[in-house]
Amino acid sequence: MKNAIAFLLLAFTIIGVVGCEKTADFTTDETAKLSLEAMKEDLSDAEAAKLDRAVLTLMITQGDIMKDPAGVAQAGKELMHGMTASEIIAKAEKYQAQADGVDRLLKLGE
Repeated sequence: MKNAIAFLLLAFTIIGVVGCEKTADFTTDETAKLSLEAMKEDLSDAEAAKLDRAVLTLMITQGDIMKDPAGVAQAGKELMHGMTASEIIAKAEKYQAQADGVDRLLKLGE
């Protein structure tokens, strides 16, 4: 019985901590700015810089920025809306890893 109670307390603590992580609100430019600033308050300087880079990465990788910059920006906003800082950073790292793989393949072909 004690183990069950301890397990439940641990589970509720984990859910409470995870459930409190701030998310990005890209409803408007102002809410985006405010929500990203709020997210950075909980991050180290290094992690905040990673978040900034990640947001930029996701904003510019959602299409052809030269042909449709507004559409690309909107797609980036839609992608990140509701995500936490860690989710945004992880998503951007996946895009960067794919780009790095393409670069390696292009170098092999030279």
